[in-house]
Amino acid sequence: MNDLQVKCLAGKGVVTAQECLDCSLRAGHPECEYDYGLLAALLKNEPRPEIHVTDLTDCLRRAWYAKKEPRPGWVHDRLAAYIGTLFHSSVEITNDATSSEVPLSYGGVVGTADRVYANGRVVDYKTTKYIYLDRLPYGSHSLQINLYAHMLRKMGHKVTSLAIQYIATTGPTTCTGRKGMKHAAMTLERVNGVLMCPHCGSVPRNGHQGVALVEVPMMPEYQIEAVFNERRDALQKALESGEPPEAEPSWLCAYCRVIDRCSKGEIYLNGYGDYENG
Repeated sequence: MNDLQVKCLAGKGVVTAQECLDCSLRAGHPECEYDYGLLAALLKNEPRPEIHVTDLTDCLRRAWYAKKEPRPGWVHDRLAAYIGTLFHSSVEITNDATSSEVPLSYGGVVGTADRVYANGRVVDYKTTKYIYLDRLPYGSHSLQINLYAHMLRKMGHKVTSLAIQYIATTGPTTCTGRKGMKHAAMTLERVNGVLMCPHCGSVPRNGHQGVALVEVPMMPEYQIEAVFNERRDALQKALESGEPPEAEPSWLCAYCRVIDRCSKGEIYLNGYGDYENG
């Protein structure tokens, strides 16, 4: 078993992955409610010493700590990523029209394009708990797929369009009825181009049928190349020097394991002061 360390959900502090698995086997019904088989899948150690595309779209300081000084995390924090991995493995379909899980490597950066069609269309799959149509695409997803496109072009592939396929893990929007009208929760149907409840006719805000396919504009080649080179060089220099790069405060600070080592991130997260000078 690998030397991965995690925080025990039963309150035993930091333990190794093997200790966590041994505990589950001994207990039969472990206090954490995680069966041995699920734990074994979650606790696979997958070190990422290389620079990945997602490192360039994340806070570079956070990426540096993940590689140089990784910290133990909660077991349940790995669950969302695991569910996403399961979905990706289920759509690994390759034929004359399309290729899936296309490995990328260019300029010292690696990654994987979820789907590349023969006509040059690139689609990235994202699982999410909720889909809010008026907020898509989320976070840095547009930048991420543009970086994939840049690497694909440099590797000799044709790229004609970009899209992100969002999949809601909670399923399609359901309607429970207007005020004063009760009916069993029903999924929406499209009527004259509008998604509505087939029973009461209501049109829920941000209603969807479990997915959203979002077209992403392609950034000019000179622009995405500059972003690629600048962020790769900054992270590579930091990894070689042993000094973490500058912080890039954002909503991701709320999920950062090393926020206590980042004064700018703490200031941003707490919503006070001038984090630019923190």
